[in-house]
Amino acid sequence: MKSRAKSAELLARAETLANIGQAAQAVELAEQALSLGQQSGDLEIQAQAMLCLSSCQLRLLGGYRQAHELAQRAALLFERCDLAAGEALALCTHAIASTRLGHYEEAVESALLAVRLGEALPPGREQVMAHHALGVAAHSGRNYAEAERAFENAVAISRRCEPPLNTYELHINMALVAIADHANERRLGQAPTALPRLARHLDDAAATPHQAHELNAMAPGSLHALQVKATLARALHHCWRLDITQGQAELNRLRDYETSFAQAWVSASVHWCVAELALARGELAEAEAAARRMSACGQQARHEGFIQLGQNLVSYLCEQQGRYREALEALRELSRHEQETRKQSLQNRAHVIDWQLQLRQHRRDVQQLAQRSQQMEQLAMRDMLTALPNRRHFEQHLRLLLQGEQRMPPCLALIDVDHFKQVNDNYSHGVGDAVLKALAQLLREHVREQDLPARLAGDEFVLLLVDAGLGRAQQVCERLQASVRAYDWGRLAPGLQVGISLGLAERRPGESLEALMERSDADMYRAKRAR
Repeated sequence: MKSRAKSAELLARAETLANIGQAAQAVELAEQALSLGQQSGDLEIQAQAMLCLSSCQLRLLGGYRQAHELAQRAALLFERCDLAAGEALALCTHAIASTRLGHYEEAVESALLAVRLGEALPPGREQVMAHHALGVAAHSGRNYAEAERAFENAVAISRRCEPPLNTYELHINMALVAIADHANERRLGQAPTALPRLARHLDDAAATPHQAHELNAMAPGSLHALQVKATLARALHHCWRLDITQGQAELNRLRDYETSFAQAWVSASVHWCVAELALARGELAEAEAAARRMSACGQQARHEGFIQLGQNLVSYLCEQQGRYREALEALRELSRHEQETRKQSLQNRAHVIDWQLQLRQHRRDVQQLAQRSQQMEQLAMRDMLTALPNRRHFEQHLRLLLQGEQRMPPCLALIDVDHFKQVNDNYSHGVGDAVLKALAQLLREHVREQDLPARLAGDEFVLLLVDAGLGRAQQVCERLQASVRAYDWGRLAPGLQVGISLGLAERRPGESLEALMERSDADMYRAKRAR
């Protein structure tokens, strides 16, 4: 428990540091928590630590492949712990990391699974994150209408949460979808229908509390990255409205983030704004150079979104300058890149299938161990020779019975085979074993379903009669003795005769198991001496 409490404290501090952009310190604390979880064998702590590390890699360090792998491992551990909420959050991070790597199908698959898991949970962060991840995945696949629907679903769920969750990040993400849609419309020469949506989403974001202290982070590190995205969205909106002054002001803020938040994707954002400002001023050569730098930064960050947008912008600007061959070559380069990305995505799907097969094998192993454990427990409670319950089983059962309430006090009959040593000496131990088996079968035939016959040791048996009363118990014992006398023992060995001595006692109020057995034992020896 101390290890878990220490790990939880480390992870809470790691998330706080991640949200103010202190990536290195956050990762160090999360790795300490992971180490503690591994040492103690605590799978839940390991999963939480991996999820925190994955978020830091995704949102702060630009380590998309590391984020992808860590989130996948976290989801599997949460699934093994049967923690649907944690699994859903890990799948959300996995989906977003997949989009950064250009693995669109994998991203949609993880996001949809997160949505399904979230449906079984009350409205909360997990459901919001799941629809948010689905929106990011649809955005990555350029399905902008589906992306907006997913984000709108996330907003609706956020408002049903208790207390309601802040929707600022969702509005910014919808603005980014509108931005990508507008860039695509411009490249294809279509009417600019996305700009009004961009303006509306930025207005909605502006009307939502959006200071850092007013927000609840959707995931560790998301607050710091969110400020960059919001600034980028506002900057591009000003550029497309030809508001050069405001666009330049937002670009300056982006340059400040680039200095304090040294990530290639932030640099790609800066170059995108530079390109759009230059395009707004009619400086096509400068815009093209900035677009090429944007694409290069996307390559460096391995951020497929910036690579696609950058290459498409390069192609558009080359076309605007009448250099159609170069415009076509930019698109061909993007196509080659997308084919290679698809190939890597398929290879990764094969890796995921391997993970799933390993998980299925693990489940089978756990199930087999559980069955084996149950079988061993049953064997530990059963006498191997007669297949009757053994002394351990009998005593556990009787102790539980004495702790409860009964309509009538239980009765206990101790049974001993008369002169059993002589049976072994005169007829062999094999015949002795056959006698014990026959007695066990006679016991089974003379008890009710609620009664319990058992073998204590050697030639000693016991019969527990529940809710019978002493008179009824005496009748059962008399019928048992008569059946033993009537049994054809000669079938086991010529001339063999077997008898039993039996001591019966009814439990007295408050009497212990030991005292009850002593009285039954004493009664049995009185019967034996009377023979």
